[in-house]
Amino acid sequence: MNMFKEGLEVTRNSRRKYQIEMTCRFDDNLTEFQVWDISNNGFSFLCNKGSFFKEGAIFNKISIFNQEKNEVINATGTIVGTSEFDKSKTRVGIRFGKKRMDRMVGGKIRIQRHFPEIQIDISLTIEIEKGTFIRTGTILDYTASTARVEFNPDTTDYKFQIGDEFDVRISIKDRELLNCRVFVLRIKDDSSEVIINFIDQHLDLAAIETISKSFQNKNRIITTLESLEKFDKIGDEYKALICDWRLYLSSLKNILDYEEKFHNLKVGTDMELFLQSIEAEVLKDQNKFIIRLNEIAGKVPDSESLDHKKYFRKNLITFIKTSPLAASIIDRDNGYPGDFETIKQFFVNPYSGDSLFGKLMNKFIYSTDAVQAHQRRIHYLYDQLCSMYGKSEKEFSFLIFGSGPAEEVLRFVERNDLTRPVYATLVDMDAFALADFSERLQFIQKENFFVELVNLNILDLIRGKDLNLVRNKYSLTYSAGLFDYFKDTFCKRFINSFVDYTEEGGSIIITNVHKNNSTRYLMDYGGGWDVIHRDDKEMLNLVPKDMPFELSLDENQANIFLKLKVPEKRK
Repeated sequence: MNMFKEGLEVTRNSRRKYQIEMTCRFDDNLTEFQVWDISNNGFSFLCNKGSFFKEGAIFNKISIFNQEKNEVINATGTIVGTSEFDKSKTRVGIRFGKKRMDRMVGGKIRIQRHFPEIQIDISLTIEIEKGTFIRTGTILDYTASTARVEFNPDTTDYKFQIGDEFDVRISIKDRELLNCRVFVLRIKDDSSEVIINFIDQHLDLAAIETISKSFQNKNRIITTLESLEKFDKIGDEYKALICDWRLYLSSLKNILDYEEKFHNLKVGTDMELFLQSIEAEVLKDQNKFIIRLNEIAGKVPDSESLDHKKYFRKNLITFIKTSPLAASIIDRDNGYPGDFETIKQFFVNPYSGDSLFGKLMNKFIYSTDAVQAHQRRIHYLYDQLCSMYGKSEKEFSFLIFGSGPAEEVLRFVERNDLTRPVYATLVDMDAFALADFSERLQFIQKENFFVELVNLNILDLIRGKDLNLVRNKYSLTYSAGLFDYFKDTFCKRFINSFVDYTEEGGSIIITNVHKNNSTRYLMDYGGGWDVIHRDDKEMLNLVPKDMPFELSLDENQANIFLKLKVPEKRK
């Protein structure tokens, strides 16, 4: 075995080229390390013992420099091993991932050109018989020994020639980088661009990178300070709440990240058991913050609410979006709040997430009134479908406006023996929601269930557009959540249209989020999910004159259910 290892090492060494004078840097760290050996597939370098380099670490940017400090390789890579080099040094081996530059020309590595992230100014002092004058311009790209220059418009008739020598000053924001002699290496046909070669000196690439980043960060800091000034009018009480909440979430995340890393909580069931043991206290703490938010936000004038929402999201959104459900609500992948993919997440495992903290945040969002109210809304509609179907004598039909994922319909079909025909029509503006329902339905399809899917903007209903439905009248017409987004005038017109599609003696059901919803400001400030909340009186204001009705709330009083009865003989 030892002989095999020795033979392997000889073979590996024969394929490597030792480069004692080469150095390397990683990501944005300016610390350089000595390259020990290098091959086409990877390289190794030396670092002090106890350094932070660990096997499996991934680098998004690896720069390798030759003895002239020219960057000759730019790549990504992964640490594949570490070994003791001597008493003070460790040897670290890296396998290349994607090499952005590794071509060989004439036995030499082609030098990669750099593109400045900030303007680099250049001035050339030109001395000719007519006198001395200055040409100015900017550097388009560069290496340590050359630069491609674009000149500013000039009135002189001087034409560059290959081999011409000039004095050059290169600077960034009046900060001098290089002052030296150069000669012209190449010229563009119209002389607007010239490649120059530095004589006896080199550009300090690391200095350019450092200066560029410093100016970029300075601009970011200035922009940040300017943006913070916009929040000067926000009260101290609100800022204190957001600060306390951010500190709490940050501390919670640090604790959970530590547990996940060092107590080997990798299996989903282990994570859930761990979270179940602590979530009651965490959810109680979160509710305290929500209560404080409701007290303050309820007093914020409409003219100032936008700045309060921006301040909330600027400070807390990073923590909140670790919840997949919250991220779906915020990102609106389908272009509107409460889309069918978001609603579907209300009915999956609440402990979803990429980390222990993310899973706990998802459980928190899952437990809020806003989500729980929607779940209870589905239970209510499912019960109504079952009850009305049970009372039907021959057939049962229902029409849904704004059907979304129609979770209640899928449950109704799956859990009931449909001995009598059921005719369902689902209308939604999102064709993908209807397609998703159709795909899920095919796995639970039953003989006596007949469905019609209609892709239509609900506003076409009150414009008087003919829907061309298979049926003219239905035993039940309902809309769950649609009224949350429309003012009273539109809602009344919707109800009148619903009546036209409902049989005499049939029912109309409308749901709306109640003003008692304790997470209404969390939905709005955190998720940008702004809905129209109504109380009992406001809901009754939508009822047509002389139409029988039933009004009820769910167990948490976060939902209003309005059930209308279409008279047998309409007046």
